[in-house]
Amino acid sequence: MNRKALLLGCGLAALCAGVPAHATITNCSPVTVRLFYGGATAINNSVRLAGESVFGGTAQCVKPGNQVSFRGMVDLNNDGIEETCAEFYVGVRGGSCEGVSDLDNNEGTLVCDLANPTGPAIDSKHSYLAQAIDMTGTDNEPANCPVPPVNAFAAVDGGSETRIAVGPFITILNAGITALGWDPAKDGFSRDSSAGTWGALGWCDWKSVAPVRLTGSAAIAPVWRALTSGTRVIYQQVIAKDVTQGFSTLTEPGTGDVIYAVNNNLTPLDQRVCSTKPTEQCGNNPAASSFFCSDGVTACQAAARPFFCASFVPAGSPTYTAGWVGADRTVENPGADGILGTEDDYPVKSSASDNFVTSTYNGVAFSPEKARAGKYTHWSYEHIFARAGGVAPADRQALARKIVAATKTLATQSKGLIDIPTMSVEKACDSCIVVPH
Repeated sequence: MNRKALLLGCGLAALCAGVPAHATITNCSPVTVRLFYGGATAINNSVRLAGESVFGGTAQCVKPGNQVSFRGMVDLNNDGIEETCAEFYVGVRGGSCEGVSDLDNNEGTLVCDLANPTGPAIDSKHSYLAQAIDMTGTDNEPANCPVPPVNAFAAVDGGSETRIAVGPFITILNAGITALGWDPAKDGFSRDSSAGTWGALGWCDWKSVAPVRLTGSAAIAPVWRALTSGTRVIYQQVIAKDVTQGFSTLTEPGTGDVIYAVNNNLTPLDQRVCSTKPTEQCGNNPAASSFFCSDGVTACQAAARPFFCASFVPAGSPTYTAGWVGADRTVENPGADGILGTEDDYPVKSSASDNFVTSTYNGVAFSPEKARAGKYTHWSYEHIFARAGGVAPADRQALARKIVAATKTLATQSKGLIDIPTMSVEKACDSCIVVPH
């Protein structure tokens, strides 16, 4: 139905321009515009909120992981009239670089099927929808993915501004280490000790990381994200630099898997999947899915890889697992003064069921204020990309522009993200230092 056909006249054009945009969640027909978003980043919750804002209600089809689908009448030309029956799909498939690959190769994403909301997710391209993703979210610059895109990318409107918000990252470790005196407001890694722990493996003992405060030695069991993860790409660009992944360390495909490993204090011998190829670790083959090795999946015990720290700490020392996650998996503790927004703030777990504590980076505990001021520097920009030239055709781009604008506005409603205009510093690239702006 075309709502404009019901309009008898608006009167003064100036008054028309002032009418707010409208939208109504409804099972309208026929659908004339479909928009697909892929990728898996910290902004996906903000994208979901943007969908609710643009469509005027909650999604009709919802699956875990912010996999949501909307249908409704929307106002795409900002005259206050809902003239277009549209659908918007937020899909989920792997990490940031999987989304980059899907966009580059004109592939689809797994979406919640509006025609069968209780059924399985379907591929947007290889189903009756027959449409590849139009845009994707990333934690990192596409050129830094293990397989960089062949095609040029741009903003959804064809411009160069793809940044949505600032997304900080935090190192977490099994909460058992508090028995040795770990203080998340004071203890943690420098850039070099972090790179040396996850890469060169020169820092094997927690006592080396926090030598003064800890009362005893303990082995560090590092957990990496898969190569196609934006979190992994940012860690490689900002911290590890030219240091490659150490053997043997855990590799996990998703943030939830990293938290599971840290909560349960898993070591490489507990890894749930690994390769039979001694030179390949699960998730580290760019040509393979982040969930599987190229030669399939085998029990890690079958590979019988020794835990690398065993020879570097006193016999009988405990082991505590560590990994990195987005700040959205934490909340801020106001510290000793009980006031949020001051220097002694530090992050703590956001879920009571988790079993981790956090770490400082270069001597600074994360807080939004310290990131804004340039004191906490382990962060990246969250982006939304389209192919060069922007989303097409014009009506689909109009919907994409509305989604992106709403995502920027709503980004800070997602835990951990920071609004770019509030930052006192900026980065010119993923691996660049922070500078005032």
